[in-house]
Amino acid sequence: MVNIYRINVTFEIADRPLIITVWPGSLMLKIVYDLLHRVGIDFAKREKKPLIIEPPLRDGRYILAGIYERDRDDIISTRNSMKVLEPGTRFSLNLYITESELSQRLLEALLMSDIVALPRTELFIRGLTFEELEVPNICSEASGDWCTIRILVSFRTPTCFMLHGNDILYPSPMRLVYNIAKFYTYLTGMDLKHVCDQVSKIMDISNILKIVKLLVDIGEGRRVPAFMGRVVYVVSGRSNIVHLLLMLFKFAEIVGVGISRALGFGRLRIERIVAG
Repeated sequence: MVNIYRINVTFEIADRPLIITVWPGSLMLKIVYDLLHRVGIDFAKREKKPLIIEPPLRDGRYILAGIYERDRDDIISTRNSMKVLEPGTRFSLNLYITESELSQRLLEALLMSDIVALPRTELFIRGLTFEELEVPNICSEASGDWCTIRILVSFRTPTCFMLHGNDILYPSPMRLVYNIAKFYTYLTGMDLKHVCDQVSKIMDISNILKIVKLLVDIGEGRRVPAFMGRVVYVVSGRSNIVHLLLMLFKFAEIVGVGISRALGFGRLRIERIVAG
């Protein structure tokens, strides 16, 4: 059994507004680094990090900032460039950690003090929960009957896939499944190459409801390309493979997809599954 450890922290802004002008995930990751520094844990800049974060949530919705939209002529316009959160505002942060010891050390850091200092304000820690999430055991032994499903997926935060150093700025079925399967294999050791090899034959985009190309300011003067939107995938094949792909999609709701998941990129949600 393999677990992922989820920590949810509720923050309240102190006596000065919190002004966010870059991607909020960058700010949240810096807060996590500062917390881990309390207990003597530091990561090198390019070191692979065993943690994933979501952007901050307020009233069940992500707080977005530092986002610039690109139109068909590659003209950039403001989408969500800045967010101001007034004193007394509460928001929550979800973190997913793949190592038990690191999750315990982060909990230790959070319990050392209920105040997190930022350059222009402070955050009070008003709530803290911890949960162990079991990584689903994916099995594809029996072939099963032929079936078809349609999956409506919402890419709720900026998302980008990579192919040999090249940005893939649309919800490619191949890149999506390969990326999820690769991370699943990393956690569990289960080889899903046979699934990835079948994707081009059994899965495709049925309908693009909306895809928007973006530039996201992640701080330090860096704007990176990404996309957001909603798309319908159709999967048609043996029921065991269809079920396995569906389990991978549900796994991706926890861990995200694509690059920069440690910054809160690639958060997706399955909105609807329709058979036939």
